[in-house]
Amino acid sequence: MKYLAAISALALALSALGTPALAQPVPRPVPAQQPDVKQVKAEVIVLHATNEGKGIDPNIGDLPQLKKPPFSAYDTYKLLDRPTLTLARGQVASHKLPNEGKLNVELKDILVEKDSEKLVVGASIDQPDGKRFVEMTVTSARGGIFFVAGPAYKSGILVLAIRVGVP
Repeated sequence: MKYLAAISALALALSALGTPALAQPVPRPVPAQQPDVKQVKAEVIVLHATNEGKGIDPNIGDLPQLKKPPFSAYDTYKLLDRPTLTLARGQVASHKLPNEGKLNVELKDILVEKDSEKLVVGASIDQPDGKRFVEMTVTSARGGIFFVAGPAYKSGILVLAIRVGVP
């Protein structure tokens, strides 16, 4: 009993000094879970859009966006190329385009929210003379698709459909 009173008195004295009497574990913040993903694949669908009245090349596959504005301004889509790029964080993957320009794609970040994963991807197109034609950053679900369009090519334009996070 005597010892208990002495310990209580010591605890009160220490707490008055601002020092905790008994060491308590200090909760530490848990860092956000970052996926251990080093790289992802991106499928690039290179299309030639014209108004030649020939419809959509069946080799393109299902891209319903081509039938809606602004892409429906063209009535003909021909598949020119379908490369797969490996994207690594902070590294630019490039692909030469049919107009001698260059597509650049970069995995900028991976965002994890509850049960979903979003990929932040940068894309740009350089013209054959090296000048930047367009540059954008998009956030897409894994397997999602986005479009980059506009560089002139023959009697139309190039349209690039980029699907990120493909197996």
